[in-house]
Amino acid sequence: MKSQRYALLIATYLVFYWILYSVTKLVVRVDQLNQWVDHNGWRWWLITVMEVAD
Repeated sequence: MKSQRYALLIATYLVFYWILYSVTKLVVRVDQLNQWVDHNGWRWWLITVMEVAD
């Protein structure tokens, strides 16, 4: 009975760790994209719109 409880605890920990890792990775990626847009966004968007218009 105790071993099942430990297995469930370990499985819960692994799922929690995976969710935390995934969310952290997503937040870092969104931050990187925001920095890229702040630096290049308007120029890139304007060039893209002008190319599509041609």
